[in-house]
Amino acid sequence: MFLLKLFCNPYPNELIYSVLARYHFYSGNISFRDTNIELFGENYTLPSIDCVSSLESLCKNIGADYSAEQFIYNNSILPFYFPFVENHKKRLLMSMARFDGRNMFVYLGLAAGSVSKQNLLKFCPDCAREDYQKFGESYFHREHHLDGIILCPHHGTFIEEYQKSDSRVEYTRLRNDRIENSKGTACESNYSILLRRISRQALYLLENKVDFKDLKNSYEYFYNTKNLITIGCSIRQRELAKMFLKSYPTEFLENIGIKLDLSKDYCWLYKIGRDPASCYNPLKHILLILLFANSIQEFIREGRKGIEKVFKEVPYPCLNPVCDNYKRNVIRNVSVKSDSKSKKPIGIFECECGFIYARKGPDINSTDRFRIGRIICFGHVWQKKLKELNEIGYCYSRIAKEMKCDFKTVKKYIERREDGISVALIKPHKTDKYKNAIKECMLRYPKYNRTKIRNLMAKEYAYLYRNEREWLYANLPKKKIEVKQRKFIDWLKRDEELLIILKRIKKDLLIKNENKRISASMLMRKSGHEATLTHHKDKLIKCYKFLKNCSETVENFQIRRCENWIEYYDEKGIDFKPWRLMRDAGLRKEAYYKIEDKIKSPWGISRK
Repeated sequence: MFLLKLFCNPYPNELIYSVLARYHFYSGNISFRDTNIELFGENYTLPSIDCVSSLESLCKNIGADYSAEQFIYNNSILPFYFPFVENHKKRLLMSMARFDGRNMFVYLGLAAGSVSKQNLLKFCPDCAREDYQKFGESYFHREHHLDGIILCPHHGTFIEEYQKSDSRVEYTRLRNDRIENSKGTACESNYSILLRRISRQALYLLENKVDFKDLKNSYEYFYNTKNLITIGCSIRQRELAKMFLKSYPTEFLENIGIKLDLSKDYCWLYKIGRDPASCYNPLKHILLILLFANSIQEFIREGRKGIEKVFKEVPYPCLNPVCDNYKRNVIRNVSVKSDSKSKKPIGIFECECGFIYARKGPDINSTDRFRIGRIICFGHVWQKKLKELNEIGYCYSRIAKEMKCDFKTVKKYIERREDGISVALIKPHKTDKYKNAIKECMLRYPKYNRTKIRNLMAKEYAYLYRNEREWLYANLPKKKIEVKQRKFIDWLKRDEELLIILKRIKKDLLIKNENKRISASMLMRKSGHEATLTHHKDKLIKCYKFLKNCSETVENFQIRRCENWIEYYDEKGIDFKPWRLMRDAGLRKEAYYKIEDKIKSPWGISRK
């Protein structure tokens, strides 16, 4: 391996393809395959405009001043996709770019996406003119090759297509003499401002590292603040579609190559915000982000602020209906955690009266401050009031109305003991009765073990197991530890027994005379002792000697089939023909001629 003495330093945002094309021009190589051998050490690497691969080989050949990561982040379009993939996918894409990147865009899901992807060279005339004045030559920019971007983010003019050779192995350089008369065409469409915004956001994604988690959290925040999420955590699809089409008409979406079929439940618009980890074209993400904010920076910033603000507007109201501070903002002790499934923030509010409640956030409107998701603890004030109303003689229904809770909740707490066990479950007379019943059963059947007593006294056993388990285990018969004695097998006797079985099976098979070959495996399987015969060959000597001698060879099986059919012909009065016998017995000509003289015929004549 040798290091290249000459290599073109990449210009700002220059596409890797453009760098390699300039190298081919300056190297003086006539053959493009020679250029590939110099760059990658092999001649089968095909130049690709968007897809990058074999960067490790390239960096080894051009020297230590370059790295694969540097090329990926500064001279490829991969950073355009990185913000919308999780870390493990990002690492895999980086690995593909370093070594074999042939299936990169298939892995990203772009091959089957609704945004058309064309392998074309594009340029902005204004950018090319500025590059020529600054660097002495023009080059292809990576920001001009992003899916769906039709305006230059720097000048706002249309990106034009550059004529490229049809050859798969040829590198095409941006030549200034071919574009010197080109002038940037300004966009006069009604959507020019929107197209310019989209192109600038695409450039921002390309040049800045955006965290996937920030985007995911911002999506959740804006979906909640825009009231696009139902109570069951589903998307309000009609409202989202109406909002989207109001900002992006169908004509505009068709111009940038976006297909939108709102009649299907799996439409990308319904899924992209709720499942950003799935592979979607970044252009779709940009459209949805600009629906909620003016830029990606603002989208992430507002999302972070929204999460930080969740349940931070203390004090919050106490929602204990029997507390003197009911609906007054007195709670300052608020803790926030994340829901394990939906990942939404959960606020836990604790009042001095002992009342603790929780709800999922964020709060969308002012009425949400008085919403309870779940009551964690009623507290001492609530329980004291419950006790007072019960002593007065109120019924459970009236107490539930006064305490603003469910009837079953009132019953549960009134019948609860101080140790937390419900009074309704503990009935002394029943406990004694069941204990006596278990004792009587044990006296009547002194030899019964625990399992038999449990089967006889199932109801009593279950009750005492729940409420008096210690007494039950102390009084039941002690567990008997069975010592299993090892049984020694008389293999001589076992050999004789299995031999009789095998002989009987073979005799039955010969009597039935089925068109099945008699083999050792068949006899073992039909005996029902296949495992024993398989694993103890050295101990069952007679059986294995019998199996070895009784197995029917393929030739004997063919002869038996033929003789069976000859007997059938004789019984039915069918004329014997060799071709008929070969057909019915399933024999080829070669096999039939080998056994022809060994077949016993009732006619006693030649069958040739």
